[in-house]
Amino acid sequence: MARMSALSGSVRNQLALWKRLPESAGFGVSSGVGCRILGALIFTINPSMKPENPTPPSPVLVVCLCAQWCGVCGEYRERFAQAQDKFSQARFLWIDVEDEADLLHPIDVENFPTLLLAVGDEPRFFGPVTPQASTLERLIRSQAENTDAPALGCREVADLLGRIRAAHPG
Repeated sequence: MARMSALSGSVRNQLALWKRLPESAGFGVSSGVGCRILGALIFTINPSMKPENPTPPSPVLVVCLCAQWCGVCGEYRERFAQAQDKFSQARFLWIDVEDEADLLHPIDVENFPTLLLAVGDEPRFFGPVTPQASTLERLIRSQAENTDAPALGCREVADLLGRIRAAHPG
């Protein structure tokens, strides 16, 4: 604390207050490398600390693209509804590719079931899946638990997501 004795009384008092901040505030006082200066105080930001009231993550959107005539889709619809009951924080949409062909254009869905999973405005998964409930649940869980995962880099899928959100608000 030799440095502290050279500080003026008001700065010393402010520094003492900063040192008493709870860890949940996300920073601690330091004079080491990687510090940032705020006014007369030097402190480090610890990104691993989370605020007490973090912004809730965007809910996962789960869209199943199927066809009414498809027998596999008919059976899968029950599993899709069961997943909806298990993951109440997610939003689920069932879209018939023939009834809403204009919505999907220019994307042509040929394999069923095809899923689109998104977090916020970012598509995270798009493609056909095996029709097992465990596959669907694993995909949903992975998106719900890893909301910082990178978005798909496909402009057509991002545009499709935007059209789906506009056509099915809520």
